Amino acid sequence: MSTLYTSTSDTANRTLRRVLVKVLEHATPSLRELARQAGISYRAIRAYRSGQRTPPPQVLRKITAALRRHSARLQRMASELETAGQGLRPRKRKEGTP
Repeated sequence: MSTLYTSTSDTANRTLRRVLVKVLEHATPSLRELARQAGISYRAIRAYRSGQRTPPPQVLRKITAALRRHSARLQRMASELETAGQGLRPRKRKEGTP
């Protein structure tokens, strides 16, 4: 028997869905977004990703800083998601139901 989760209110469900969509949309920056945040060209970041070029140290620092900012944003969103999910309680699923 697997466990499902059900909310204590429709408001909790709506809040959880809204937060989850937001988190998933921002889970991984696109290469274009990473390039924009790091202040480097999209072509350069594609070349670094494919191994055609190696970024100089100052560019590597820019990429690292952009990824750290992204990581901090994800940490905040994860906390928001956890808070939104606190209105859920386990519910047992009947055998044979998806």
